[in-house]
Amino acid sequence: MQQKKLEEKNGRVIGSMDAGGGQRNEQRFSHGRETTYTPTPGQQLTRSEVRRYTWYALLAAMLIALVFAVTWILFGLFCTKIWFA
Repeated sequence: MQQKKLEEKNGRVIGSMDAGGGQRNEQRFSHGRETTYTPTPGQQLTRSEVRRYTWYALLAAMLIALVFAVTWILFGLFCTKIWFA
């Protein structure tokens, strides 16, 4: 009965306040569709492409870490030499 109040004409729920998690909600929203991704043979990466993407991801992470490290070092120098002097 309550579900009927929440539905629009096209069957969508307007605002369900069901806070329960778990298997019930997953089944309710999946509608029987599979969500697994299977790439076609043209979409799969070669070993060299995977290596290149991994290398560039590592470089990006190291660059971000370097920016944070330099920021903390400069902040430390600012505090000791200018702010607390």
